[in-house]
Parts: sequence; C-alpha cells; structure tokens
Amino acid sequence: MHGALEDLFGAHPDERTVESAVAFFAQRWDSLQREKPQDAAALVDGLKVETQSPESVAHAIVAPARSLLETYFQLEDPQRLEPHALEMSVSVEMESGLALRGYIDRVDRSANGLVRLVDYKAGRSPGQGFEAKALFQMRFYALLWWRINGDVPTRLELLYLGDGQRLAYEPGVEELVATERKIIAIASAISSAAESERGFASSPSALCGWCSFKEFCPSFDGTPPPMPSLPGLSG
Repeated sequence: MHGALEDLFGAHPDERTVESAVAFFAQRWDSLQREKPQDAAALVDGLKVETQSPESVAHAIVAPARSLLETYFQLEDPQRLEPHALEMSVSVEMESGLALRGYIDRVDRSANGLVRLVDYKAGRSPGQGFEAKALFQMRFYALLWWRINGDVPTRLELLYLGDGQRLAYEPGVEELVATERKIIAIASAISSAAESERGFASSPSALCGWCSFKEFCPSFDGTPPPMPSLPGLSG
C-alpha cells in the first residue's frame, strides 16, 4: 500500500487516479513475488481463494486494496499535492549514543516553509482515549525532523484508510523535548531489563487471550527462558 502511494506521487498529477493507484499496487505485488517470493507466500497463506491460480491469488490480494485506495482519495486529492519527500529515511544519534531511525511516509512543505508529516495506516482509527498512543509515532518523527533540520513540523497527520478518518496534531517544542525524554527512558528500561536476571516484566492485557507464549509468562505461572548474553548492549 505504501509503495503504491509512493508510485502514485511519482506519476504526473493528471495520472493520479484510483485506477492508477490500483495498477501501481498490482505492480508492487508482482515485484514482491519475483524479488521476495517467501514474503509473497506469507501474504497468500490463509487467503480464501477457490483456486491457487496466479489470477485468483492476485485478485484476492488486489481487491481489498482497491477499497482502501478509494478511501484514500476521499481523504485528499493527490492531484493537488507535490510532496517534498516520500518514504524519507531519517536518523539521529543522541548524546548517549542511542540511534533513532525511521521512515516518514510523506513530507509536505508549503511555499512559505510550513512542514507537514503524513503517515498512512491501512487499519481503522484508534478509539476514543487512544489517540495519544497513536500520535506517539508521529511525535517521534517530528522529533527526528526537528533535530535534523532545526524547525518543528507545523502539523502531523495520520490517514486511516480502514475507516476514512484523519488524526491531526500540531506539536510544540516542549512536547518534543518530553518525547525525547520518554524515548531515552524506554531505551534505558529495555537495556536494564535485558541485562538483569529478572528480564522483561510481563504486561497483562486483553490481548493475552491470543498469546501463544503463556508457558513462559510469569503472569500465567510460566517460567521465562534464560536471557541470552548480549555484549555491548548498554553501549
């Protein structure tokens, strides 16, 4: 899906249509089968198709994408946009030596220099009360952009193709500083847990019902496996 939207913006504005987007998605699927057949097989596994013919499999893969791409076109008109960057790789090394890396789906820059970071989500938007958790990813990207370029992005947007919702936010310097502190704390907690005999603490939730590793989880009276030796983790 991300590849199809990237290819869409590589086309002439007049050619940025739903049909073109679906065609780009199909081309990406063909490339995946040729270049990474194991990944393609993983996607096909579990699909309910009458036959395993290439045509039936391709239809089962592409058909759901059409609906998502049609939803994208309801959220914005790609013919009116000229992105500053697509699938932009960003990386920052902090004073502690911790390296932060990521890929921003799309960066838009207006004529007067205002910056918008956009991320596409194939699923549905988060329920009420879970927006902040969803936006943490975007604040992470905003932090990297700020540290690299020296300016805070004006707007962060998550486009949910599953239900046609847009989650937007305007970050501030104080929030990005707080995000940086949180990231450092998370990295420190991970390092400490990996180096300790106790290992990682369990975090029970409603998702435990789908977990296949309860035999190793203390919350279910399981026995955690020994932590492997990880030399140089803290450095």
